[in-house]
Amino acid sequence: MFIYYANDLYFLRPFFTAKNPFIYIKFPIDLLCTGVIFRIIWFMYLILISLAIFSIIPREKTMYSKFGGRTLQVYVLHFIIVLIVLYKPIFNVLSNLFGYHVYAVLITMGVITSSILSLKCFEKPFNKIMKYDFKRLYSNK
Repeated sequence: MFIYYANDLYFLRPFFTAKNPFIYIKFPIDLLCTGVIFRIIWFMYLILISLAIFSIIPREKTMYSKFGGRTLQVYVLHFIIVLIVLYKPIFNVLSNLFGYHVYAVLITMGVITSSILSLKCFEKPFNKIMKYDFKRLYSNK
């Protein structure tokens, strides 16, 4: 939807970036408490999406369950790759190479990147961080 109607839906971008308070967002309609209304609608939408995601989670272990346990490293490391790929010259090269299909290529790259970043070799440094006793940093003993 956002690919086809990007110009019409651009005003929704601050909802996804979470950098701006709703009071500064330019809404297409000008009503009293528009920001509050949109925030309530947005939270209802997020709850609905969360419930939809929870409904498709399998109850028993599957062949890809081990990857689901390694989401921390994917979450932390993917941002570096996203910055590199979306860097203007690289994105322009991809757009010139693949044209209108660049978004399919980016989605495919995302799946491959997530699969690679969820490998066990990337898990080891994060396990060390998670097992560290952080209480020693702020305790008096």
